[in-house]
Amino acid sequence: MLIFTFPAWFKKYRTVDARLHYTVVTLSSLATDPGARENPEAIKEILNFESGFASKANGNVFPLLAFHDRLIRYERQKTSYGDVAVKEIGKGHTTGALAYRNLRDHVLKHLN
Repeated sequence: MLIFTFPAWFKKYRTVDARLHYTVVTLSSLATDPGARENPEAIKEILNFESGFASKANGNVFPLLAFHDRLIRYERQKTSYGDVAVKEIGKGHTTGALAYRNLRDHVLKHLN
């Protein structure tokens, strides 16, 4: 299990994972919390799981990434999994999330 320590100003972003990803993408947005805009490196450090992931056994990790995702960049995300095989679908962020057959098939394949 990875445990993160969040600065006080980051508290409202830590409860929902999707909001965490959205926060990273929108650091320069006017709607972003000033604390986040002033501390982009701190947010990147908090949300970067690469070293924690690399130090753990990951035989039960089966990533499925959307190749055309413009929020969670495919190439960047793929490299964070190291030598773990990554399956991709030719979708974007939202269309990938709505591709329920792909998601279902991927999950069921690895449950068996």
